[in-house]
Amino acid sequence: MRYFLRAVKYFVYICLIVTAVMALFVALDLVDKDINTMFREGWTSVYKILAVFALVSLLYPLFGYMKMNAHIHGDWDGFRDGIVSWMNEHGYVLEGEEDHYMAFRRRSAFARAKFMFEDRVTMVWCDLGVKVEGPRREVVSVVNGLEYKFSRKEDLE
Repeated sequence: MRYFLRAVKYFVYICLIVTAVMALFVALDLVDKDINTMFREGWTSVYKILAVFALVSLLYPLFGYMKMNAHIHGDWDGFRDGIVSWMNEHGYVLEGEEDHYMAFRRRSAFARAKFMFEDRVTMVWCDLGVKVEGPRREVVSVVNGLEYKFSRKEDLE
């Protein structure tokens, strides 16, 4: 269900951006107001464009979100406070926490809107360290940052 909601959000987002750009072109008299003269095939072109947007929106969540392991060796209790402090330093707030699970969100509304409020980064403690899930760009940054932080000796003491 989450995948479907993400795809719908991206479809609406893309449509709003293109509509705003086209409205700007019309306002600046760069194109005619009539859809039949704005596009070569008129409404047929609009339907084709919407089909392409739908296809891109369906594929983007496959590539835009991922799971990755941060190789941190030790026990959860020893790293929990360090993880929370690192995430706070980098603009995240702890949204929820259970046994060996934590969820973080971006603190800034602008940063959250950039990801269409799909900015949640979750962490689960596992045998290999911490399994991080969320937007690809965020996950790579978080995993690299946590591995660097906990590989330094002064942070382990």
